[in-house]
Amino acid sequence: MVWHASPELIAAFVVLVILLSSKNMYVELSVRDKLFSVLLHYTIASFIINLGTVATVAYAQQIPLWVNNVVNTLFFAVYPFMMDLLIGYIILYVYEKAPPGHIGRQKSLFIFIGVTYALYLIFVILNLHNGWLFYFDDQFRYIQGILNDLPVYLALVHIICGVSVLVLERRYIDSFFLYVISWFPIVSVFVLIAQILFPEIILSGTAMMIGILSVYLNFQTRKISLDNLTQLPNREYFVSSLYSSLRKGKEFSMILISLDDFKAVNDTFGQKKGDACIKAFSSEIKSYCEEGQLFRYGGDDFILIVSQKNKISCVKKIKERLSSPWEVEGISTKLSATIVSINLPITNAQEKDADPITLLDHFKRYAKSTHKGTYVPFDDTILNIIRRKQTIINTLYESLENHTLRVVYQPIVDLRTGEISLYESLLRMNDAELQAISPAEFIPIAEEIGIIEKLTMTVLEVVCSVQKQLDEKNLPVPKITVNFSVSHFSNKKLMSRMLAYIIDHPSSKGKIIFEITESIFITTSFEEVLTKMQPFLDHGVEFILDDFGTGYSNLSHMVNLPLKHIKMDKSLLWDTVKKGNQRFLLELLQKVAEQMDIELIVEGVETRKQLGYLKAIGSALGQGFFFSEPLEKEDFCKGVAEKKKYLLD
Repeated sequence: MVWHASPELIAAFVVLVILLSSKNMYVELSVRDKLFSVLLHYTIASFIINLGTVATVAYAQQIPLWVNNVVNTLFFAVYPFMMDLLIGYIILYVYEKAPPGHIGRQKSLFIFIGVTYALYLIFVILNLHNGWLFYFDDQFRYIQGILNDLPVYLALVHIICGVSVLVLERRYIDSFFLYVISWFPIVSVFVLIAQILFPEIILSGTAMMIGILSVYLNFQTRKISLDNLTQLPNREYFVSSLYSSLRKGKEFSMILISLDDFKAVNDTFGQKKGDACIKAFSSEIKSYCEEGQLFRYGGDDFILIVSQKNKISCVKKIKERLSSPWEVEGISTKLSATIVSINLPITNAQEKDADPITLLDHFKRYAKSTHKGTYVPFDDTILNIIRRKQTIINTLYESLENHTLRVVYQPIVDLRTGEISLYESLLRMNDAELQAISPAEFIPIAEEIGIIEKLTMTVLEVVCSVQKQLDEKNLPVPKITVNFSVSHFSNKKLMSRMLAYIIDHPSSKGKIIFEITESIFITTSFEEVLTKMQPFLDHGVEFILDDFGTGYSNLSHMVNLPLKHIKMDKSLLWDTVKKGNQRFLLELLQKVAEQMDIELIVEGVETRKQLGYLKAIGSALGQGFFFSEPLEKEDFCKGVAEKKKYLLD
């Protein structure tokens, strides 16, 4: 008989490539990973033995008989053990995921495989005397024994063991591994049957190569598709699965669980403990909703895909678990989460083609800002809110690109003389569908999507431009305030650009005032704020502390910041005049400001009664609709030219 080893050569090359490619795949190898490495090296060694077998059979008459017997005996000995190593890897993988109580099955399988292989080895050794597997005749020809196919049958039995593990424990195996490895037993069985039908072609290594390739593909799939920390499918795999399910017309629910303020856990207990909490959280959530698939969507965000009928029960289980503390690695903490759900596909005719990922991200931001720590199901009301927000976002981008944003100017009046002391610049934006959009609505959105810096720069450019125009006409150049976002202090590039722009417009020197809020001190130290303010102060820029009295008020800021003006939030005036609640506070602040040579600007002056009260306590400056609504550029310039003055009596 002449043996052919061409398939083995090809298979050996594939395994060698995998061996080289899999080096340094992991920083730390688990027992299972080490077993895979052993499997690769063992398989390469087996290929060498296989090819040696072909060579000794082909040149049997030139080779001593004992060498032929040893080489062919090794061939029969190593053949089934290649498959056993691979099946051992599968068993280890599966029982990492299965409950601890199932470990007995793992031990039983290993014992069965080990005992049957040991008995087989004894039979292989005895073959040297009985020739039931193979022998060489007097002419040194290789003769198949009556049990020559025994190693193939043993391999088939052990493959059945591996398949039984996959079947019995399938609910605990992640879909990646199950999908990639499931076709290996089928193909391997076909290869082994072919080996029986065509014994002259060596295919043992080819079958092994198929199995190894399956495992290696699983490695790569896991690297690409699994989150390293939780071992859950990651965002990329979720997106792929989502669109695949939608294409197939499946109906299901997306449940997003977004942990609230999880940074506090990391800050309190450290990153390692925080990671342990994330792992514990993901593990428990997965166990509560076994009929669904859990994904890690982002750092603190998880998404559960479940059937629509199981959505409510899953949400209920998650909420109940979140009501109890989490005991993880010696720490105890409470976790809060904002939960949202969307049924897919969307049945609303207007939004049936909407991108579900975009919709989900908008929905999450809305829920976190308005319903933090609660469960919010998706409905038409939410849809309208999200649609409006998306329209505003689109309008913001279009307005910036087309330069259609408008700046208006509201006078700040000296309550002693009626003259206009300065103006506040305010941004205005219109949309064809939504009409006028309030800054209170679009400014937070601009901050959220990261374009607030562009808006501030746009306002500063317009303000400097109008001041330059007034100066060129020999008209007085008024001081104009520009609202300054908290995020600007951490943007060195923007700060430098703004300062350079002011320096390049001499007519604006000493005429620009930035309005900052005390919320800036939540993320930035007092000393750092002062340091970043100083270059602007050196070039005549002033700062106003805005919205004083709205929750962050700190008298030390009032005392230590280099301020000439402080703006009082309109709520102080309104509550004082209406209920008298803040009367003594407002009057006290007025006296403190006078002692420090600071002028208070009181917002929200809308009635004569309010004006009379402010004059009575000696307030210096007021702003509000009683005097004027924000003015368009033409009216603003006209008022400056006419040196407009308001009657206060």
